[in-house]
Amino acid sequence: MVNLSSMGGLEDIYRRCSPIGMLIDRLSRAMTNGKWEIIDEKNNPSTEYGWVIDLLKKPNYQQTTKQFITQFDTYIKLYGEVYLFLVVPVGMDKDKAASIWALRKNDVIIHYKENVNEYTQTDISGVIDHYQVTYSLGTIDVKPEHICRIVDTREDLGAGASRYRGISRLVSLEYEIKNVMQAQEAVYALNLDRGAMGILTNEAKDTTGRIPLTDEEKRDLHNEYRSKYGIGNNKYKIMLTSASMKWQSMSFNIKDLMLFEGIEQNLKQMANTYNYPFELLASNFGTTFANKNEAKKFLYQDNIIPTADIYAEILTAFFGITGVRLNVNFDSVECLQESDKEKGEAIRAKAQAYHVLFQNGAITMEEYRKYMGLPQEIEGDTYVSETTRTDNSIRITDTGTGMNPVDALQS
Repeated sequence: MVNLSSMGGLEDIYRRCSPIGMLIDRLSRAMTNGKWEIIDEKNNPSTEYGWVIDLLKKPNYQQTTKQFITQFDTYIKLYGEVYLFLVVPVGMDKDKAASIWALRKNDVIIHYKENVNEYTQTDISGVIDHYQVTYSLGTIDVKPEHICRIVDTREDLGAGASRYRGISRLVSLEYEIKNVMQAQEAVYALNLDRGAMGILTNEAKDTTGRIPLTDEEKRDLHNEYRSKYGIGNNKYKIMLTSASMKWQSMSFNIKDLMLFEGIEQNLKQMANTYNYPFELLASNFGTTFANKNEAKKFLYQDNIIPTADIYAEILTAFFGITGVRLNVNFDSVECLQESDKEKGEAIRAKAQAYHVLFQNGAITMEEYRKYMGLPQEIEGDTYVSETTRTDNSIRITDTGTGMNPVDALQS
């Protein structure tokens, strides 16, 4: 029914098994909500390596940033790995790259170097001689440094060369996928061809017993039923006839097959495998808005953001970025933003905690302001010029504001 060992089989599952396609699509769309940026060691935005950001803004002549991210993340979720092909003019460095493309695993053949101890190598070029990339007009040989391989967090546990290949999460969902696809086909078949819903028998009798319907009478009865009666607007809902007829039902309740309940249970396992909260899929199982909002936070905090960090870390090394790094910022995602009330309560609790430490002489006013994220200087003057302690007493001299610093922070 399904072949999880081939690319065609995986693609067939993605197209035909709607829950799998839905999960992968939703995860990829969530990944596109992040903003790619360069930050320094203090997590402040940096203008260095602007060519990388420019490249990600316009990866190639066909795609935007979101389309590119969606494609390579979908490949990872579906195939277990993706290859990013950086197109660099001959003799040029990476910062002159013309475009970058996401390639399926079957579009790339790895040619390893012979008789090389891979554990003693410090660079991929010491293990791989070149990649062979397939495109519409043929193949092209590509240097190892111009291909970036990203695999899913589920690694292939094989030995040798297979350790350089990813494995699809769908492999572990073989039975769940088969169950769902069979259930979907069964529901479709029942809707398409319900079979005989019942038997309409002739109850007319004469002195010799029941009078059977002739073949012509049966045909006329079928034709009249099909043409005149049904649930459509222009169909009769009640049949009126002078003939003596009796109806014997042959239908059954589809709910007794438990098809939808089976689909739900298998869908839960699929969601777990992809670390996607089932609450975001359910619509009629008592899931409240608050629960869904918490589920969205979990999705980003436990899945999307850690995965994006892995992507950023790999691409930072691939592009040769040093001193700063790539980062995917999800601060603009609504479910991750604190309300003004929550922010105010958090700041107040933090200020009170550091105030206690300050009053007990554990920290200085400069440290107090530093921990609160406040500037150490205001309008060029040091906020607190002198802090002295004698036993448990504290004397504060303020040359900047004329106001007790603690009172200033609490006001």
